[in-house]
Amino acid sequence: MFSVGISDVFVKEGQEVKKGDKLLALNLNDFNAYVNKEQNEIDIENLKKDKITDEDQKKLEQKTIDGLTDELNATKNKLNQSYISGNNVICDMDDAVVTNIGYSKGDTLNSQVKIVKLEDLKNIQVVAKAPEENINDIKVGQSVTISSQAYSGKTYKGKVTYVGKSVISSSASVSSDSSSDDDSYIPAEISIDDNDGKLLPNASVDLEIKR
Repeated sequence: MFSVGISDVFVKEGQEVKKGDKLLALNLNDFNAYVNKEQNEIDIENLKKDKITDEDQKKLEQKTIDGLTDELNATKNKLNQSYISGNNVICDMDDAVVTNIGYSKGDTLNSQVKIVKLEDLKNIQVVAKAPEENINDIKVGQSVTISSQAYSGKTYKGKVTYVGKSVISSSASVSSDSSSDDDSYIPAEISIDDNDGKLLPNASVDLEIKR
């Protein structure tokens, strides 16, 4: 088989990127050599077929050629992705931020590690931890006002899209001399209806849920 390496990294974690921006450069030397090898095998089989006069033998040879062609197309399709242009990994979102880069220059790709992770700035959801005592007050579909101290006076409108059905404890145990209960909460998710792309992933926000 073949390997694909990283020849350069153009971005940093936390960097905002636009559609078409280059993120990483791929070393495709081994990939291209493998593709050429497969194509040469097909060319050789085609030459053999042209010399065959028996029709049954020619049909068998064509099956071999078809199988090799399918393998070649499958290899080429590995790079037929919206986020690959030539030998570059590019951003395929209109407006995004790099939240994780799985490789450094000189590394070899493997199926267990994602090349790069992007968060779509226009499609961010708020993940909330609602206090356990509010379990009966939060329902899917409720309107939410979202604000952030990072954007003075700026608010966003949203809706509750998910409410967990179980209470989660954020502390494994509570010491005997503790005077407070453990921090139990209900997980919830809120969509942002008028997102302008300025709210950043993992930013802290304040929520006001209309009951």
